[in-house]
Amino acid sequence: MSIKGGSWRSRLPRLCRVCGETAPEKFEICRHATLCTRCWRIRWQDSVTRSRIKVRLRQKAQVLTHYGPKGQMRCSWAGCTVTDPDMLVIDHIQDNGADEKRQKIGRKGHELYRRLIREGYPEGYQTLCCNHNHKKEILRSRNNRKPTTASKENDNYTTSGCAIHNACCLSSDSL
Repeated sequence: MSIKGGSWRSRLPRLCRVCGETAPEKFEICRHATLCTRCWRIRWQDSVTRSRIKVRLRQKAQVLTHYGPKGQMRCSWAGCTVTDPDMLVIDHIQDNGADEKRQKIGRKGHELYRRLIREGYPEGYQTLCCNHNHKKEILRSRNNRKPTTASKENDNYTTSGCAIHNACCLSSDSL
């Protein structure tokens, strides 16, 4: 039996099943879900964030695998066995990453991965672990530093080249 002016269910106060809010004007139009606008947005944004994270992790794995040695997701440094994707990064072989950042090309990691995939994996990149990426930067800055008389300690170290890049491992003449 219907009541004049609509069904009896339409006259009941609608409650959000998450927070319990009762204002019917704040509900999204959805036949099955009774969520207030605030709770619906939180759920929607959370699901979008989760899907974005999945896509970004997949893109990172594709790029790290492509630029890894022999198509494997691992560090390109000779003798390094790091395979953890959380510890691997993309390195600019020619040390021109700062130029790309100045041009605002791929300022964030996921933007760089997306651009590399879109451009068909251009040359000039390699996969390094965080430690070797940092070590490469230390060696680059040490080689570009002007010699001073105060830095006698650094004179004991020399660099030896490798096939991946020209500043590989430190060796001490005094050891």
